[in-house]
Amino acid sequence: GQGHDYDLVIAIAAPVETRVERMLATRGLTRDEAVARVSSQASDADRAAIADVVLDGGAGVDELRRQVDEFWALHVPSGA
Repeated sequence: GQGHDYDLVIAIAAPVETRVERMLATRGLTRDEAVARVSSQASDADRAAIADVVLDGGAGVDELRRQVDEFWALHVPSGA
């Protein structure tokens, strides 16, 4: 993996079915195509192993934005 090439790695975790449903809604894929795409990706455990931070993407976009805003406020200097 390339995680060691970056100062910070943030992963977003979401249940498989949530990811599949999002692909169906936004990418025009069939269920089989979406399941195949998710299956070909790194597992949640693999992503978490290289991530410095794991955000929960399973609760929806508004909650994810809240988590990103909170992370940003705590870890990114003002003016960045």
